[in-house]
Amino acid sequence: MLSAFSKLAYRTINLEIKDKSKISIKGTSNVNSFECFYENHIELKNKRIELLANNNNFKLVNAMLHLKANAFDCGGKRINSDFKNLLKTEQFPQINIKVKSITQQQNTYFANVDVEIAGQTKAYQFKVLSPDQFHYTSDLIINISDFELESPKKLMGLIKVDELIDINFDLFVSLN
Repeated sequence: MLSAFSKLAYRTINLEIKDKSKISIKGTSNVNSFECFYENHIELKNKRIELLANNNNFKLVNAMLHLKANAFDCGGKRINSDFKNLLKTEQFPQINIKVKSITQQQNTYFANVDVEIAGQTKAYQFKVLSPDQFHYTSDLIINISDFELESPKKLMGLIKVDELIDINFDLFVSLN
């Protein structure tokens, strides 16, 4: 999709994330692993995205995903509750992912994003693959302590969640 805009200096696009898109968060503990799936429709804060292209570098304005922090399903009541407590969903109901820029190198993209979790914002760069036009996949590994979150401990500390978690994106988009 972006390669079509590589020669343009500036353009506004209407971008929509399709229903079949998925976001999940994977983690492990010293005894098990877990995966939490985002259950709501994935939406952009603003569907009108401003795109400034300079060869294979794309700066984006208004490209922000708003995720409801309590809309992740980890497969059970107890783990859902633990996950919501970890993310402090009552105090911080949104997870925001702002896409600042994308660099293209053949069929591989590198996204520069700001991730806001529990009121803390951190910048990341990660690889995004495009198996098909308008389909983007990626894994972003973050450390929860970077967001001043404490990994849950159970049974007086015998069971502890690892601080590294993997946010998996499988996004299908359309231009309107």
